[in-house]
Amino acid sequence: MTRFIIEGGPPLKGTVQISGAKNAAIKMVAASLLTSEEIILSNVPKISDIEVIVNIVKSLGTEAIWVDNDKLKLKSNAPQAKDISQKITRTTRSAVMLMAPLLARYKEFSMCSPGGDSIGIRSINRHVEALQAFGGEVWHENGCYRGLARLGLKGTDFTFNKITVMGTETAILAAVLAEGRSVIENCAAEPEVDDLIEFLNKMGAKIIRKSERKIEVEGVTLLHGTNHEILPDRNEAATFALAAAVTRGDVILTK
Repeated sequence: MTRFIIEGGPPLKGTVQISGAKNAAIKMVAASLLTSEEIILSNVPKISDIEVIVNIVKSLGTEAIWVDNDKLKLKSNAPQAKDISQKITRTTRSAVMLMAPLLARYKEFSMCSPGGDSIGIRSINRHVEALQAFGGEVWHENGCYRGLARLGLKGTDFTFNKITVMGTETAILAAVLAEGRSVIENCAAEPEVDDLIEFLNKMGAKIIRKSERKIEVEGVTLLHGTNHEILPDRNEAATFALAAAVTRGDVILTK
């Protein structure tokens, strides 16, 4: 088991550059599947969780190139496969974010059940229910989730029974290319969700947050490429701020 040994005492001092938000970057890498044009993301944290989701989209045929240490270029001309193997999905829950883009653009997907962190039961039922509400056929067999949308996804009114960040993002990713208007209610209001909305709107989506818990999406037929700088990671910023406070230090946090 990995251990951290910390010897306290001295106050923390200095300047720390806050990385881009992992929880926003992962969803934007997944969203790159929604267009055949080039996506350039900057302020991308180069960490293992990002490398995993990048490797997954590469396995589907996406060109993914690190331009420098925090800039990632993505281009999904056409998928070589729509099957995401257990070898990849067992290491991360982020694979679930690929279901909506694959169903929306390619009308099918096959993905073995995701693994990831051990923090208790984290069902993906809300993702499945959202995709089904948009007209997708999603079912579980032989340890994998499969989806079909033979006639494409259709706009809908959908209310989550329980607020979910990733579920909200799945619904948004399904709605952007769905035919007609969608209203998503009891949705998450985290800043990473709004950063995803800003990113998708730059791609040509039509998404409006009408209130804290209500999002409206007018489906479009095509999304285009864009450049986007990911917002700083609030969890990382809070960690350093708290560390400075408890040690009575003096720390400057920068983008």
